[in-house]
Amino acid sequence: MKSHLVIRNNVVQSSGVLGAIQIGDKMIVLTNPSEVLANNDELTFDINVRGKILTDQAYTKVLSSSNVKISVNMEMEDSSYFPHPVLFYNNANFEMVTEIRSKGKNSVVEAFILGRRGSGEKFVKGKINAITKIYSEHGLIAYDVFRVNDEDYLDLIGNDALLTVYYIEDGELASFTREILSYKDVFKEWSKITGIWF
Repeated sequence: MKSHLVIRNNVVQSSGVLGAIQIGDKMIVLTNPSEVLANNDELTFDINVRGKILTDQAYTKVLSSSNVKISVNMEMEDSSYFPHPVLFYNNANFEMVTEIRSKGKNSVVEAFILGRRGSGEKFVKGKINAITKIYSEHGLIAYDVFRVNDEDYLDLIGNDALLTVYYIEDGELASFTREILSYKDVFKEWSKITGIWF
């Protein structure tokens, strides 16, 4: 499945299953009816938002034996980008590049969970490469990589989830925090930061 979503000037254009819903004046919710990515799914997002909170409908689940690719190209001004945590099933393969061009005050929160620990599954096989680049009018201000090769990441950090928060202000990375968490704590912490509880 290949899907492409464009949001510009509050106009949504989509090819494939992706969509978007505006809630009130401030929030846009990205939708994927299945909430899962599998096989060779490819998603592309081209988004321009001003004064909005952008999130998605629920956790994205990347299934076993998949080779998923996501490309996010975003222009943000005085906005927030709060995608729900991404959950990787064992033997999932995933590539994501997120490029953000920031103006004004913006915040970005990303979270990744390795394996379905609640179901007793440990992530021991699979490859994940998630790159986040944030630019301001001054150029590149943040470049971050979350990379996993089989179980090396779990061996290194001893836990199964990562939560990263970026605050951008006046063209600079004002704050960057990263927490290593248990899968049980990710949603609670993500919700505390974002104010989103669905």
